[in-house]
Amino acid sequence: MAGQNLANVPYLLSAGQREAGRDSRYWTIYNDSYIKYPEDIITPYPRDNVNIANVFYEHEMDKADVYHIHSPYKVPAPVLKHVGKKELYMHYHGTFLRRTGGIRSLNRQAKYIFVSTPDLLFFLNKEYRKKAFYVPNPVTIVPRYCCAEDTIVEPMYRTEKFTISHATTVSERKGTYEVLDVMRYLKRRFNVDVHLCIKKNHWQSLQTMGMCDLYLDQFIRGLYGVGAVEALLMGKMVIGYIMNKWRRFFPGLPIKSADTFGLLDAIKVVMYEWESKYGPESEQRMKWANTFHNPDRIAEYYLNIYDGKVEPTRDPTYFLRWKD
Repeated sequence: MAGQNLANVPYLLSAGQREAGRDSRYWTIYNDSYIKYPEDIITPYPRDNVNIANVFYEHEMDKADVYHIHSPYKVPAPVLKHVGKKELYMHYHGTFLRRTGGIRSLNRQAKYIFVSTPDLLFFLNKEYRKKAFYVPNPVTIVPRYCCAEDTIVEPMYRTEKFTISHATTVSERKGTYEVLDVMRYLKRRFNVDVHLCIKKNHWQSLQTMGMCDLYLDQFIRGLYGVGAVEALLMGKMVIGYIMNKWRRFFPGLPIKSADTFGLLDAIKVVMYEWESKYGPESEQRMKWANTFHNPDRIAEYYLNIYDGKVEPTRDPTYFLRWKD
C-alpha cells in the first residue's frame, strides 16, 4: 500500500508477484497524479467521503501475511495500527523520507527497510540503518504495465535529425531550467530536433523519449531517475549528473555524467562520436537496464525475502548476477 503509485514501483512489484502465483494487491490511498500509472485498488483521499479503513477490511487486506508499505503518508492510523501487528516491510521513495526521516514507529516494527535511491539510506535515523537496504527500482516500458489504459494513443514519430529529449515532473529538482538554455542554444546552432515534456502523463513522456537519440535526465541530486532507465531500455544514450560517491551502487551504469556547467560539452561529444561510439552501444544500454532494473526478477527477489529464502544484500552486483 502507499499514498501514491510512486514511480510505478508498487504496481510493478504487485503485478510481478501475481504473475509468480501469489495473491498480491496494491492499494493506492491517494491518487490525483497526472502521470497516470496503472493501479490496482484506488481510494480517493480526501475528496470522497469514503471511510478508508473500511476499504481495508472490505478487500480483506487485514488477512494478508505480509505488508509492504511505500512512503506511508495519507495512510490512516487504524490501518497503520493493524499492519504493525503483521510482518512489515517499509519502502521509501524520495521526498517523504528526506523531509520526515520516515515514520519511526513503523521503522521500528519493520523487519527490513528498503529505499529506492542510495542517498535515502542516510536520511534514516542511525538505529534503523542496519536493517535498511537499497534495491533498484523495477522499470518497464511495456505500456500495459506502466501506463493507464485510457492514456495510450497512437505513437508519435520522429524526424531524421539527431534528436534530444528531456522529460520532467518537478523542474526545479531536475535542473530543467538549465537544460532549457542548452536546448535553445543547440536548436539555434545545430541541425537538431529538441523535445521537452513537462508534467505530462507517462504515455506522453515515453513518446518523447521514443523520438530521441539522446535523453537528458536530471542534474541536481547526483542520481538518475526512472526516466533515465526507460530511455536506456529503448537503447537511447543518456546524460545526467551522477555523483561519484553514488556510482558504486550502480555497477556498469551506462549513463554519461555531466553537471549543468559541462552539459553542452558532453552533448557535443555524444553528437560528434555518435556514429563511431555511442550509436552502436545501444544494445549494451538496453541489456544493462533490463538486468539491473528487471521487474520480474526484482519482484521475485522481494518474494524470496518474504519467504526467508534470502537475506537482503548490500552488494549491488547481485542485481546484475541474480541467480549466480
